[in-house]
Amino acid sequence: MSRKRSAVVVGFDYYAKFLAQLMNEHSAAWRFNHYDSSRVGVVRAMWALRKADALICFGGPSPDTALVESARRRNVPIVVIWAGSDVIKAQADPFDLELVKQEQFINLSDGPWLVDELRNLGIEAEYLPVTAVRSGGRLKPFPKKFRVLTYLPEPRREFYGAGLLYRVARAMPHVPFIVVGAGAPDVNAPSNVEFCGLVNDMQDRIDGCTV
Repeated sequence: MSRKRSAVVVGFDYYAKFLAQLMNEHSAAWRFNHYDSSRVGVVRAMWALRKADALICFGGPSPDTALVESARRRNVPIVVIWAGSDVIKAQADPFDLELVKQEQFINLSDGPWLVDELRNLGIEAEYLPVTAVRSGGRLKPFPKKFRVLTYLPEPRREFYGAGLLYRVARAMPHVPFIVVGAGAPDVNAPSNVEFCGLVNDMQDRIDGCTV
């Protein structure tokens, strides 16, 4: 029996860990090993690259420089999965973008629209439908009270649509708007917007809301 090939998976910790778990559940040919973005995690990933067949980074524009150098020395292919806001970040830093293009990574995208956005930046990518969501199981009925749930993390609330959400909330003052994500309550938000911070019960909160 031939050995499984192995991949070192880094990048956005939640998504990289999920990808590794998903592949390990369903692939008979590959073993994905996730390493977090801490300093210790990077060192462990470098050590694992000695016997790895691929380096995968979930989130652009590039893995840690030390990992790139370690992979290059061992002729390990480097795959970057672009996810969204990382494309905007790359666009804002032309110098780093040029360095990334010179590396000639294997570029993938988890959204088909990002392929065009990356092409406009001079990066050719292929769409790969990577999921980071498991089935929620049997659907529950809508709650009796109409509620809206959204994600507005600091410091990027405006990027995630805080202004639009506040306008809708003011137009629907009797509807609770539940906000999850890092950060303190926004004093500029309407009174019917409740900030819950980081939570670990998202499935229950989703089931308790209508939108």
